[in-house]
Amino acid sequence: MTTKLSLEPAIEAHVAAVNRFDIDAIMDTFTADALVNDASREFWGTERIRAWITKEMVGDHVTLEPVEVANNDGFTPCAASTTATTTRPTCRTR
Repeated sequence: MTTKLSLEPAIEAHVAAVNRFDIDAIMDTFTADALVNDASREFWGTERIRAWITKEMVGDHVTLEPVEVANNDGFTPCAASTTATTTRPTCRTR
């Protein structure tokens, strides 16, 4: 049996939008000055974040399953398991 994590509404909305591959709904979860750090690559602002989401999240059919959440004085990190199916070449890092 899987236990459902208690997520903040913003995190729950983000995960649901990612899992629906809904670019506009995903973008609605970011502020205009947002920063995404993905594997040490940084994407600042909505234009760059939208391009990253379109290519690497929706394009690769990435889904999220939250596995752990913590509350750290108003900052709520959420660890998630990811699954992706892609047809484009990928590289591996050590």
